[in-house]
Amino acid sequence: MILLKIVLPIIYSLFLGGAYGVAFRRKFGYSLMPAYCIQILLLLGSGMLFHNLLVGIVLACLLAIIGWGIGFRRDGRRTLLILRLSVDNLAVPAFLLLALIVFAMNYGKQYFESDEFTHWGRFLKECCRLNQLYVTSPAQMAHKDYVPAVTLFEYLWCRLSLVYSEANAYRGIQMLLVAVVLFVAEKIRTCGKAIACTLQYAFSVIVLMGIPLLFPAFRFYHTIYEDAIFGILMFYALWVALQDQESVRCRSVSLSIALSVLIMSKMTAAPFVLLIWLFYLWNEQKLGRRFRNHWTWQLLPMLGSAGIWLGYNQFVKRYADMSGTQSYGGFTKELLVGVILHNGYVPWQKDVEYSYWKAIVSQGLVGGGVLCLCGRCGDGGSFSCAQFWHEKRTHMVQKSGNLSANARLDGTCYGRICADDVHSL
Repeated sequence: MILLKIVLPIIYSLFLGGAYGVAFRRKFGYSLMPAYCIQILLLLGSGMLFHNLLVGIVLACLLAIIGWGIGFRRDGRRTLLILRLSVDNLAVPAFLLLALIVFAMNYGKQYFESDEFTHWGRFLKECCRLNQLYVTSPAQMAHKDYVPAVTLFEYLWCRLSLVYSEANAYRGIQMLLVAVVLFVAEKIRTCGKAIACTLQYAFSVIVLMGIPLLFPAFRFYHTIYEDAIFGILMFYALWVALQDQESVRCRSVSLSIALSVLIMSKMTAAPFVLLIWLFYLWNEQKLGRRFRNHWTWQLLPMLGSAGIWLGYNQFVKRYADMSGTQSYGGFTKELLVGVILHNGYVPWQKDVEYSYWKAIVSQGLVGGGVLCLCGRCGDGGSFSCAQFWHEKRTHMVQKSGNLSANARLDGTCYGRICADDVHSL
């Protein structure tokens, strides 16, 4: 039984990531994270439309079968080449090894932080119990209207592991990091020789997986708090936005998927979605793709993510009060204007700013090398990491990271962070 709990999630991930890869002619390292994002959106859609999350897993399997069929029918030899390159470039072996490590290091783990018992863990448990979005549960829970993307992926991992458990919740959230790490490691691979390539790839994966350990306050490997994973998802979306090797359509769709997952991952995501989209537009102009010529595709990431956000809000209104401070419904025009103008509308805004800049200076949250940004303010964090394999891309990521930190400041106030949380820095 324990062998099946290990193997089934791995096989499913290889099935989804491989399907995306052969359908869009991408290596497995590039394919796993977008495949996971599509799975999250399918779970969200099935929960809203069919009131059954299992439908989302079935739909993902059907799409994966179609993807494999398209790949082999279009060019079977190239499809086999993509699969062989995935193994040769260590993406698949790295995934297998990391999946086994994640399983082993979470064996027997249990929740120990208060919010894991009061809502994060209860959200997941209700999803597993009902096979529905937790907002539909009749149980009384704090922040019941909270956006569910991360919880939905934890739900998927529990279902694939055949049982709800706290250890599987940890595994689910950590496998999102694994997918992003494989994406980045594949991108920064530059060596041509086999041994050098293997060593560089392995070093990249180890460093990227170890970055959360540099910031023990996050407790990333022993928590389902969404602060750190939100920053990782933000980094992934930013990375997609700044790509320069894909077509307008491909990048637009990829960014739409990434931003949709991002805005459904945390209540403070709204300003970051706008910020990343602006960076995307800036990058498009730098590449010579003028807005007037490609405006439909360049608007898609913002309109797509906003549409999913608005649709979920309408769904939530049937089941939960959206007037609370943890809800998008609690964001008013007066609050937004007050935060921007610093007119005292949010009484603790100065405390937030002071604590934020103090943490930046005293706790070394801004670093160089493989770490571009790690900002934390109150209940949220921003986390960006990349190895510098290209001078221009490095400058863009660093520049965007610093601006993200400033946006995080107002974004956290915008979410009306309690003063007690602020001083927890």
